[in-house]
Amino acid sequence: MPGMDVHGVVKRRSLIGIAMMQVLLGLMQPAAAGSLELCADADAERQILLCTAAIEGTVGEAQLSQAYDNRGIAYAREGQAERALSDFNQAIRLSPSNAVAFTNRGKLFLDMGEIDRAIADYAEEPTDGQAYGGRGVGYLRSGHFDLALEDLNVAVRLRPNDFEVRNNRGTAHYKTGTTDLAIEDYTEAIRLNPRHAGAYYNRGNALARIGQLDRALSNFTEAIRLNPGDPWAYYNRGAVYVLQHNRDAAIADMREVLRISPTHERAKYALKQLGADP
Repeated sequence: MPGMDVHGVVKRRSLIGIAMMQVLLGLMQPAAAGSLELCADADAERQILLCTAAIEGTVGEAQLSQAYDNRGIAYAREGQAERALSDFNQAIRLSPSNAVAFTNRGKLFLDMGEIDRAIADYAEEPTDGQAYGGRGVGYLRSGHFDLALEDLNVAVRLRPNDFEVRNNRGTAHYKTGTTDLAIEDYTEAIRLNPRHAGAYYNRGNALARIGQLDRALSNFTEAIRLNPGDPWAYYNRGAVYVLQHNRDAAIADMREVLRISPTHERAKYALKQLGADP
């Protein structure tokens, strides 16, 4: 074609091919010093490649355990739960003292809904703040709120700047009836992360419980602004509007719930009680 530098195109393709071969050859070399650090610090896809190279080139069982654990983290980030679980299992088999692998497998079990197995794994690392925080979440989800609060108190002491730990302890306080302390924790979570939609939502619930409806409304509105796809934020804001006798606003929010989640039975019932169509 006129004006096309064919030779230039061929050269560029050759250079790309050479560069790719260098990357592939580099990955196939035995793991060198520092490769485990690279394996632990990359985007998920690259982390899987680097950790696989480290696994193939690493000799010591402790290093192998670390590489499997890091690759398991990457698989979990990619949503490949079964591969992640296989790698965490292998990391623990190679090094039963690898407490970090137990913590990471515990988090995976939480994400998979296997609460009892998660709690058991977190118990393997009793001095780590992440383990206490994760086990506390497990207890929350299994309805053991007092045990959750005990663990999350320790987690806050060990990780005072972790906004998720603060938010979760707030929920433990809420579930055990200490609403004022729940509000304090949710407020601190928001201070640590002003874009934490869940903390605003939770604080809205706590404020509504003690009758501070205007503040609750403000918190639900902020939760919606930060996460407009959450039907429960609209539902709870609509419930506050009902309490404030603002029928039109309540109907609008309940209809928005059904737009996002058409099978939301509570919103359907609320609209029926309000004498409105979905």
